[in-house]
Amino acid sequence: MNAAGFVFDVPLIGPAEAADRVLALWCDGAMLRELPDGRWLLTLPEPVRMRADRPLGLPLERTGSGALAAPGASSEGAGLGHLVLLQADLTIRQIIGELPTVDPADWLLLSGLTLHRPRPLGVAPAPRAEHVEESLPPLPRPDLRTA
Repeated sequence: MNAAGFVFDVPLIGPAEAADRVLALWCDGAMLRELPDGRWLLTLPEPVRMRADRPLGLPLERTGSGALAAPGASSEGAGLGHLVLLQADLTIRQIIGELPTVDPADWLLLSGLTLHRPRPLGVAPAPRAEHVEESLPPLPRPDLRTA
């Protein structure tokens, strides 16, 4: 299955587990938004191939009209920039651009890191050449008379 995005049920799995799953899928160009019910929507710039029996969240597929839709949801009338979900046999449509964004950079704590400035180590020692034997062993001289 190719997933163009995921919905993470944060109220069910908790924000720490949801954050781990988002960071596992995060790539350049991904966006994270919060749905009105507290779930998170992760949209990816390119679909990722995944096993259908081991999703990290609810996988979303890109429809022919450009909408993101959950499996089994009718995306009729939804176009580019729309999200279509199923919830209790109801089809819910959201405009992705109107959802508030969540910034994953806030999850990274850099306060415990110590910065070290690189400094020159000095002149590298010259490599030592190995000793070369000056005398060559004598070449064998065949006896042509016996040959």
